[in-house]
Amino acid sequence: MAGQASSIEVAHPWARATPPGAGAGGGFVTLTNHGDGDDMLLGATSPITERVEIHIMEMDGDVMRMAPLPGGIELPAGESVTLAPGGLHLMLMELGSPIVEGEPVPVTV
Repeated sequence: MAGQASSIEVAHPWARATPPGAGAGGGFVTLTNHGDGDDMLLGATSPITERVEIHIMEMDGDVMRMAPLPGGIELPAGESVTLAPGGLHLMLMELGSPIVEGEPVPVTV
């Protein structure tokens, strides 16, 4: 709601370092909904990339597959959702430069 502070806590954000020339990188974070109602993570932006997509990795038989989640991620009231390697995560697409270990990666969710 406009004019109110967010009830979503963003904790432990990090991104994997990428080699020079990499087209994409992964971003990870824990989101906690301290509000009384359910919420959704619908998207993200970053000045270091053309677009940020919400993705999920799932096993399809013996093959790990990654796919975008265009509907976003549910953030139930009073619960935390962790975006981590091997599951839900942010994909920073069309990187303008590599993600360097230890350097901050600005992302707005």
